[in-house]
Amino acid sequence: MQNNLVNASFLMKVSAWLVLSVSLSAQLLIASPGRGQSAADKKITLELRDESLRSALNTIGKLSGLRMAYPLEQVSRYKHIYLSRDTRSIDQILNMVLANTGLSFRQESNTIMVFRKEDPAPVVDEPQPAGEPAPEKPLSRVVSGTIRDDKGNPVAGASVVVRNSTVGSSTNTDGYFELNVPDNADSLVITAIGFEELRISLVGQTRITASLIRQDKANNEVVVVGYGLQRKATLTGSISTVSGKDIADMPVSNLSTALAGRVPGLTVVSSATVPGAPQSITIRGLGTFNNTQALYVIDGIVRDQGGMDGLDPNEVESITVLKDAASAAVYGSRASNGVILVTTKRGALGKPTVSYKASVGVESPTRTVKTMNAYQNTQYNNDALYTMDGYDEAAAKADPRYFSPDEVAYYKTHSYSWRDELYKHGVLSQHNLSVNGGSDNIKYFMSAGYYDENGTLNNLGYKRYNVRSNVDAKISR
Repeated sequence: MQNNLVNASFLMKVSAWLVLSVSLSAQLLIASPGRGQSAADKKITLELRDESLRSALNTIGKLSGLRMAYPLEQVSRYKHIYLSRDTRSIDQILNMVLANTGLSFRQESNTIMVFRKEDPAPVVDEPQPAGEPAPEKPLSRVVSGTIRDDKGNPVAGASVVVRNSTVGSSTNTDGYFELNVPDNADSLVITAIGFEELRISLVGQTRITASLIRQDKANNEVVVVGYGLQRKATLTGSISTVSGKDIADMPVSNLSTALAGRVPGLTVVSSATVPGAPQSITIRGLGTFNNTQALYVIDGIVRDQGGMDGLDPNEVESITVLKDAASAAVYGSRASNGVILVTTKRGALGKPTVSYKASVGVESPTRTVKTMNAYQNTQYNNDALYTMDGYDEAAAKADPRYFSPDEVAYYKTHSYSWRDELYKHGVLSQHNLSVNGGSDNIKYFMSAGYYDENGTLNNLGYKRYNVRSNVDAKISR
């Protein structure tokens, strides 16, 4: 009986010791933050483009699986956060996003707590590990300025970002901006829709006045339509564009021939082989019973096909073909057979640029029908008379179409080809001289061209002379 009591007492002591050990272990596990969720260890891939700070923090929380706690009033002040796409630790991302905001953060278990630096931290900081220096507060300065376009008008909504950082701002309706930049920042990157990117050095500058240059409106990212310009990404109508660079070097006498095979749905049929002859153009078949011609618009002015064919290909910036009712609706019933828009070249900002292009070629018939010479013709003619019904040898020789042996012998060494006399090797040549350039107040493009094609037959040549001057001037008092 006494042994049983001793055993029971021993078992109770062991059980109590085990319960106490498990409790202490559980408390230690709960108090210790999860190292698997450490902000310094966990990495995510993130890109931010003009996001608010609140949205950026929420995105970081979703991707990392950590809870985000922050003062809403302070966080809501920051609207323009930028971060290039890369894979970084949560610690790095938060340091970059919160730079120059006056906010800091710390991790408590699975929660990231954001707070103002001048306020006490929500929890007591852990002792700084030996050998690791405390982070220094980066110095900053205020940079302000005005952004304008090439005509001097303020650019609203332009993005101004410190290069290789998330510090940025945007301009107001007057083109004005102001932001705090780190002292070690070297340059600003300024971007706006419809303008080229501009990079400005910050060395020794706190006040900046910048002028943005408009992007080229005839590049392959923008399509010229009847009512202005539209980006291909948002284009819904059926439109095809041919760049002037693709047709400038083609040895053709007119633009109609140059369009053959370059636009889906556009059919070009040669109506004559005479040099310079216009081609028949139809867009997606015939749309009317009578006039089946497409509508031709050159630099916003309605012209006929002859006006387009008279242009020098070196003067053309682009040719846009509007093929359906939606894209051509702005022109009304005149566009029932489609619209062909031609945009000529304009002056560019910069020093005068002189360009000269010349080409010379030779043309000849690709294939000619093989014919008999004079001797072969006499043989064929006499054989035909011998085999005619009712003709014998005497009757054949009495026929005035019969060639005597002396005539056959003569034509054996004497033959003349009228076709060779008519046809010849044609020579075509093309020359173009152009000058373009300009300043902020005036831009110009001037061009002179000459085209000569004498053809493969006499008296069927074609010559064309072109002179064009496009001047854009900003006139002020």
